[in-house]
Amino acid sequence: MATKVDARPVRERVAEYVRGDVTRRTFRPPAPRAGGEIALWARNGWAGQEVVGERAHLAALRAVVGSAHRADGSAHRFTATLLPEPTNRFDPDAVAVHIGGQRIGYLPREDAARYRPRLDEIHAAGRMPTVAARIWAADYPEWDDHAGTTTTRFGAGVHLALDEPHLLLPVNSEPAEPHVLLPHGSSVQVHDTADHLDRLVAIPAGHGERWVYATLHHVHEQLTRSNRDIVEVRVDGARIGKLSPKMSGDLLPAVRYLADRQRITAARLLVAGNRAAVTTTLYVLRAHQLADGWFDEVQ
Repeated sequence: MATKVDARPVRERVAEYVRGDVTRRTFRPPAPRAGGEIALWARNGWAGQEVVGERAHLAALRAVVGSAHRADGSAHRFTATLLPEPTNRFDPDAVAVHIGGQRIGYLPREDAARYRPRLDEIHAAGRMPTVAARIWAADYPEWDDHAGTTTTRFGAGVHLALDEPHLLLPVNSEPAEPHVLLPHGSSVQVHDTADHLDRLVAIPAGHGERWVYATLHHVHEQLTRSNRDIVEVRVDGARIGKLSPKMSGDLLPAVRYLADRQRITAARLLVAGNRAAVTTTLYVLRAHQLADGWFDEVQ
């Protein structure tokens, strides 16, 4: 029997997926479908994307911050979920921001319109996109005209670590082999890419830059009178370059650790450029920067 394919537009399917009346305060986000949450990629953890509408969601923000709140102000870091609201009566392109099941604001209207097509695709695939969020919360003085006294009120601002729409996820699939994705860290340049420019230039495909999954491999490089251990970088199984001896030394302990446990080392690789020039940059933590908990998770 042939499989029935849902040919409706993505936005219509997402509208069905986002159940309930999204204009009401009682709206709750749907449970993640098969596949669950997916963390969006970004070049750094800087929370520069503004969230609006916080004043209408102060009770939810206060509940999210909870006992960590300080009256004189403090920053709090959370994981936020981005949930399209296609039936929102104020803006059909609306993107709500949820933390801990609480709606705490929205992307600005102009930004929501840019992100919605990509977010719709992610939700239609049954995944729930998440990003790092920063909340600044404090108690602020407020004059009470009726009582003639000064009181305090809770206030908060929210920002997200959200990259450009075409950089939310890699363009290739994750490695098919058992693997571990190294945590995001500072940039590491990939060298010796000249022989692979045709393959690399196809990755940005006119967008200027794109993310891909890369894999890191321990190889012995033969020199004229000796050999050395380096890290080779591959995309979809094909070599695209290598790391410098110094950077190889910083990452090889992690690559070997995973290889001993029958795991391939995966990493975030940003490919940028055009037919004239291409740059390839990994964003990874070095081996000595990995937290103890990381090693426990890959046992």
